Amino acid sequence: MKSKLNIHNLSVLFIIVLGLTSSNCNSSKEITSFEEVKAGKELDRAIEINLTDFFQIWMSNNPHSKLDQNCYELFKDEYFTYFGENELRGLNIKKKLYKIKNEILSNDFRNYKKVDRILIRQKFLNEIVPESDSSIYKESECSSSSSSPKFSYKLISNKIETTLKWKFRCDGKKLFENTYKGVFDLNKMEFEK
Repeated sequence: MKSKLNIHNLSVLFIIVLGLTSSNCNSSKEITSFEEVKAGKELDRAIEINLTDFFQIWMSNNPHSKLDQNCYELFKDEYFTYFGENELRGLNIKKKLYKIKNEILSNDFRNYKKVDRILIRQKFLNEIVPESDSSIYKESECSSSSSSPKFSYKLISNKIETTLKWKFRCDGKKLFENTYKGVFDLNKMEFEK
């Protein structure tokens, strides 16, 4: 008798979970295609995001990637700019649609279209990291090495505060572990001196 109750309870639980899962799938804001959004359709499916989130999404763009997971401007109306992004989930690609207020972009991130994370990193390595550290990395002859540069970005008043934490080991010996900071001016499209 006790085992029948457990099986019955499990069956009821399974039906409840199945119902919740299917209702969540039906209520998703997934869009049909980015072409529809470019034509001004399905805009009601966009999720409004704040500047901090948009900035991090935009900075994750990689134009040199073979798998397109970049964020693109799709449509602009009187109040919002709409962006689409392909997100890889397992073996599936999910289209994501965001919107952000035009006023926020024009005040705080007006040159976002010109921002190229790869270019900023290259300029940072050439202009901010001291030549002494760069030459240690470039000229070391190691049988085994590990280099772990970690970039982070923060948007502050149309400027990108860029931080690099970089640790370099050669044959098990730490040659340097440093943090470098620079401010990339979005109006001049260069690092401040």
